[in-house]
Amino acid sequence: MVGAVIYVRVSTKEQTENLSLPTQLRACEEYCRRQGYEVVERFHEEGESAKTTDRSQLQNLLTYCRLNKGRVHFVVVFNLTRFARDKYDHFALRSHLQSLGISLRSATEPIDDTSTGKLMEGVLAAFAQFDNDCRSDRTRAGMKAALELGRWVFLAPIGYINAPRAMGKSLIHDPERAPLVRRAFEDYATGQDLGPHQSTRTTTHVTNDWHAAAQPVVRGHCGCARVRRS
Repeated sequence: MVGAVIYVRVSTKEQTENLSLPTQLRACEEYCRRQGYEVVERFHEEGESAKTTDRSQLQNLLTYCRLNKGRVHFVVVFNLTRFARDKYDHFALRSHLQSLGISLRSATEPIDDTSTGKLMEGVLAAFAQFDNDCRSDRTRAGMKAALELGRWVFLAPIGYINAPRAMGKSLIHDPERAPLVRRAFEDYATGQDLGPHQSTRTTTHVTNDWHAAAQPVVRGHCGCARVRRS
């Protein structure tokens, strides 16, 4: 018997339908059927990025392969971007699998243990990282452009909530916390003791760290020192 385990992954719940978990699983199972592999286990990774190997189901897969050495011969993925998006992580994981007598296979890409297959694997692993790097570059460029237009692109500070894009705003006042934060700042500005309102702020989960007053956004400014114009 030639045993195989299937590993499928999506990074977010909003993953495109073409890479949904059921779609990946069907393709991997069909690949195993054509190759004559018996699927002995399936690992579903949801909401995890391939930028790191510290993924719960990936670690479970590695543990399973170690405990079932000799029974598992192949790890099958939909494509190599599902396995890793860093070429060094890719080959470190692949080397670990090889030490257990296990080879990596892609249901949609021509990789195997031949010289040509290894070459294709190297190219595809590098392209997976290239694609990920390009995504990061576009994200940073978009954030920089939004900041220059005065939009807030980070997690909303206390007293605010992130506004839906359709509203045309970056931040809106939190209807529950904003009045409490405003009152606390007013008291602080007039030199009043914040102690009498301690229990109110605690029960409404308002932070006690009043250094938040130094945040530019609280004073009506939007910017980021880490973003420089080129």
